[in-house]
Amino acid sequence: MTKLRIFTDREYRYKNRTHNKHITELTGIIKNKTNDNNNYKELMRETVNMLAKTNSFSQFIYKTYSELYTTYNNITFTLQDYKKTLFVTEQKLNEIEELYENLEELYNEKVTECEKLKNENENKIN
Repeated sequence: MTKLRIFTDREYRYKNRTHNKHITELTGIIKNKTNDNNNYKELMRETVNMLAKTNSFSQFIYKTYSELYTTYNNITFTLQDYKKTLFVTEQKLNEIEELYENLEELYNEKVTECEKLKNENENKIN
């Protein structure tokens, strides 16, 4: 045999009230979880955007640093070449100065030799 259960009005109102209470509690929990979830999504979006900006700024700094470093190296090598060229030019200038000083001495010697020959020629003629 089956047992029949009869709900009284009081029992029905109690169950209805508790179900409604549970539904409102669960609705509040769902709203809180949805808000938390939305807040986390917003935070993640902001974090991703910040990381993208930081990454692009870091790439810009790296590119600028690379260009500056390349320019620095080029200038350093150019400066070294100029120093070598200057050293060679200075050596050539020193050689030319020595030749000039020797030229002056040689000129004086030739002038005295010419005068000597001139005097000898005059002496022979006389």
